Amino acid sequence: MMGPLQATPGLRRIEAHLMSYRPTELGAIFSRRSFQAFRRLFLLLDLHHGPTAAAAADHGIERWQAGLSEAAAELIQQAYEGHIDSLINDQYRSQAGSIRFLHNVVHFPGCGDFDAASSGVIRAPGGGIAAMLLASRVQADVAHVTQVCVAPGGRQRGLARRLFQHALNNLRSRGFRAVTLTVTAANAPAVTLYRQLGFTTLREFDAYVWEA
Repeated sequence: MMGPLQATPGLRRIEAHLMSYRPTELGAIFSRRSFQAFRRLFLLLDLHHGPTAAAAADHGIERWQAGLSEAAAELIQQAYEGHIDSLINDQYRSQAGSIRFLHNVVHFPGCGDFDAASSGVIRAPGGGIAAMLLASRVQADVAHVTQVCVAPGGRQRGLARRLFQHALNNLRSRGFRAVTLTVTAANAPAVTLYRQLGFTTLREFDAYVWEA
């Protein structure tokens, strides 16, 4: 089935994010078709029994609003330049692709219903956005972090941690019981942060990518 798909005229790339399948179930099949595999982790934080987020100062954290889309797209493109995740999701490689990504997250329910109340940005001193966290509601009391990124010049300053503390406290105050997210296993700084925040692994899966 994949052979005819790969031979489709004009088709240059296929991405397959198959969270429901373990790597051992499909890895050999995709490998034979020259797909590259990227290990991903599906993580969960229990808001009732996990570590309580430290009180976060909301000063400097702005709630998401539609007018931020262009600046947010610029941040995504900058943050993922040369990053392993840009190999998995080619929308991160361009301004237009990042705009499409944001549009899908905010306006369509593929990743749940966008939750502006727990989503936030931190402005850069000279303008633009230095860091961003976006979240959606995937069940009545479960949220999913759909995007978190920090501009290269804003790293090692605790911006992502501040955004997480703000989001987790907001969700907990509104009665959410859990938060999930996915992360590339090779993204060591992100994985370390999520472990420190109390996220645990529910499942490992592979994202498969083929480019002509």
